[in-house]
Amino acid sequence: MSLTTNPVHNIFKTPEFLVGLAIKLIFAFFFVQGLFAQYFMPFTDYFVSSFFENPYQYYLARSEGEAFPYPAGMLYIMSLPRLIFGSFISFSNGGASANILAHLPILAADILILYILSAWLKMHQKYVLWFYWLSPVLIYINYVHNQLDVLPMALVFASLFMLLKDRLILAFAILGFAVATKTHIAIVIPFFYIYCLKTRIDIKLIIYGSIACLMTFIIVNSPFISSPDFWQMILNNDQQSKLLDTYLAYGDSNYFYFIPASYLFLLLRAYIIKGYNRNIFVMFLGFSFGSLLLFIVPTAGWYYWVVPFLVYFYAQGRGKSFILFIALQVFYILFFLIDSYLTPTIMINGQPFEMDGIKNLIFTLLQTTLILNCLWIYRQGFDTYAKNKLTSKPYLMGISGDSGVGKSTISNALSDIFGNKNVTIIRGDDMHKWERGHAKWSEFTHLNPRANELHQEVRQIQYLKQGHDIKRRHYNHDNGQFTDALKIHSKKLIILEGLHSLYLKKLRDLYDLKVFVSPDKNLQKHWKIVRDTKKRGYTIEKILEQISSRAKDSEKYIDIQANYADIIISTQPVNEITDLKNLDAVTELYTKFNCGNSIYFETLLDQLNQYPDLDIGHEYNDDDTQTIIIKGSISAEDLHEIAELNIPSLEDIGIYQTHWTSGQIGVSTLLIIYYIFEDIK
Repeated sequence: MSLTTNPVHNIFKTPEFLVGLAIKLIFAFFFVQGLFAQYFMPFTDYFVSSFFENPYQYYLARSEGEAFPYPAGMLYIMSLPRLIFGSFISFSNGGASANILAHLPILAADILILYILSAWLKMHQKYVLWFYWLSPVLIYINYVHNQLDVLPMALVFASLFMLLKDRLILAFAILGFAVATKTHIAIVIPFFYIYCLKTRIDIKLIIYGSIACLMTFIIVNSPFISSPDFWQMILNNDQQSKLLDTYLAYGDSNYFYFIPASYLFLLLRAYIIKGYNRNIFVMFLGFSFGSLLLFIVPTAGWYYWVVPFLVYFYAQGRGKSFILFIALQVFYILFFLIDSYLTPTIMINGQPFEMDGIKNLIFTLLQTTLILNCLWIYRQGFDTYAKNKLTSKPYLMGISGDSGVGKSTISNALSDIFGNKNVTIIRGDDMHKWERGHAKWSEFTHLNPRANELHQEVRQIQYLKQGHDIKRRHYNHDNGQFTDALKIHSKKLIILEGLHSLYLKKLRDLYDLKVFVSPDKNLQKHWKIVRDTKKRGYTIEKILEQISSRAKDSEKYIDIQANYADIIISTQPVNEITDLKNLDAVTELYTKFNCGNSIYFETLLDQLNQYPDLDIGHEYNDDDTQTIIIKGSISAEDLHEIAELNIPSLEDIGIYQTHWTSGQIGVSTLLIIYYIFEDIK
């Protein structure tokens, strides 16, 4: 069964996509001009027709050093149509068919960016179509002015897409290929490293990724890498030199360059942020490319460096701020139409009229709206970061309950959703005062707070919530002994699960969410017997004796913690368990999920009830709470699909791949995560 209403591939069936595709093919049919016609097509035609001779050397010898200021990656991509279709269609003589085929790499890159933006913004695909696919600026750049900037930008987006899916080596390899299509893409590389460091990616993977990036660049350019003409054409050209055009002179020989200074500022700002999510990453990349345009006189194609990043934020539909985006496009079209197609002087009523004043005014408006757009995405990136507890600071969850009730099952299921790199799980048993066999255990049970270092626990949790790492010993249940202190990292989600997680008020005050697990008492005993016989080697008689000896402490110290919980999860048997010694006793179970009534679950529950093997009950109670009753089962794949529809904020905080637990545990986990994101709005 599928509830998904907006799969990514459906975007290619929409009227907006088809209209945009038709417009682009028409322009590609009629408009092959400028550098594309004069240099790019002849350059690739020479490369293929000469059986892959060095075109950089050939054109530089003809004093045409601006013919193709791109590395070999761009040459290979733009040569593909000529290589594939050259036997059937003449590219050297041009023509409509050759024009469209020559634009195929541009169209493919255009579609790739559309696909990635749609995958990231599943709930906003219509805005992606309007703001990106039908953007007049991007249509003009690709299909009227015939620039190639969409190709390296598509590779940047593909690399970012893979990086966010934890395909790090592939991401760096694609990034290396992107640099091999246009060298200025290298400004992205430091931000990739910062992201890797901030998300605690293994240093070995970072090294392997770096090697993949470098080797891809070298291999792609290897046929020409020893050619001085190659380096002369791609590095020593008018466009590259613009990077140092804007400066402040100090005396006769000292200069302050604005572009390197702004870039270093952005790198430093990116580095000092503790948490990273997709919005922050996209914001820094967009602002970095935008800053290049602010301090130089850009060519028409260079605006492709920033517009897709603007689309990412504007498509999320925050108010009417998209007017800034529309204004940018209007002034862009006006400026480049005047710059490209109007003469400096026009005649009005027989009198000459100089266009320079109007052109400069429009350029001023264009750059002003660019500044405002860049500042807007900068603010949006940091606003979503600061408002979200899971990105700006660690989110602390306490899970409490008696021994063997399923606390670890829930915390592990949450860890599977958020991923190990985003979750730190602290086990309360680490705070036992004594190892197994110590004489003190004859005086105290594990459930007694005096048998645990609870106040030391408070200090450690305070450090973790402040973003600091700690060192903490671990209690090994296999041998009953403590390990040496191990380093524990503070991450986006910190879970403290244990017998006394909600016992101390000072600890309760630290939590963002408090969960208590309280199954049926006989079911709880059955679970503990099964776990301790199979995993810890205890006899049934010893376990029953232990349960009996702990009963008073359980009621006094553990059960009372339910009074402080935000969520109570209680698993119940449909039929009462009567034989505790029968380890194979199987009974049908259902789960009660109780929480405050301020969280609106009804749309989510209605969707869950559409699955035939799942039965969801829901009622509001007199004590400002609500109870959700979960019966039956559901697959992990279906839960993943429902989560994508109802909790898109998972991706906003950097959770791009989730692994759901099936059944009632999976539904309970879904409800907890839904509660978290509704609570932090």
